[in-house]
Amino acid sequence: MITNWDLDVQELSVIPAHETQQQQQAREAKIAEIETAIQTLQDAVKNMYEKHTITATKAAKNKDKGVSKGDRARARQKAKFYGALRRQDIQPALAGAEFATVAEIRAARIIPLHRRAPDEIKDFWKAKAISLEVFASFFGHITTAADIRYVGDRNEDHFIANMQ
Repeated sequence: MITNWDLDVQELSVIPAHETQQQQQAREAKIAEIETAIQTLQDAVKNMYEKHTITATKAAKNKDKGVSKGDRARARQKAKFYGALRRQDIQPALAGAEFATVAEIRAARIIPLHRRAPDEIKDFWKAKAISLEVFASFFGHITTAADIRYVGDRNEDHFIANMQ
């Protein structure tokens, strides 16, 4: 989201030919609005990580009877993880990229996964999958019944073709 908003700011920063003063003011107001939205989102994410860090730190220090050492160890790991995320600045993926034309800026926009073509979505999840079973689970095709004709078949192309 931040990346596309940053690209919107870059696109709006390109001054169109024959722009009136009213159009310039509207464009500058839109830039300020988007920059405020980016800052608000960055602050909200930092606050979220801060809350998770505090919650995990409290859980790590909890000495109640029902809390195991393993639970406290996991809570310490979470606190460390969220603390590191909280300290990082959230930046656009294309921060610092320079584009020559508005068309290049528009072409660089990131298309959300749910709006991509089905084949592109399958390729994305296939690249992330640890195994064929994990890949199938992304699409909700895991069932308790097994088709024994394909139990021993580890051919991914065959698996994906028959996943329909």
